[in-house]
Amino acid sequence: MYNLAEDIYEDTDVAAQHPEILQQMVNIVLREHTDNDLFPATLPQL
Repeated sequence: MYNLAEDIYEDTDVAAQHPEILQQMVNIVLREHTDNDLFPATLPQL
């Protein structure tokens, strides 16, 4: 997860600093995901 307003080159991962936002993002992906053999979704184990 990156702060693109301040880090346009995506050098610094800020996920550990914002676990609540990361969890919200993961929840959205899990809720909205439809299985597809051509485009499998992989998520880190939280």
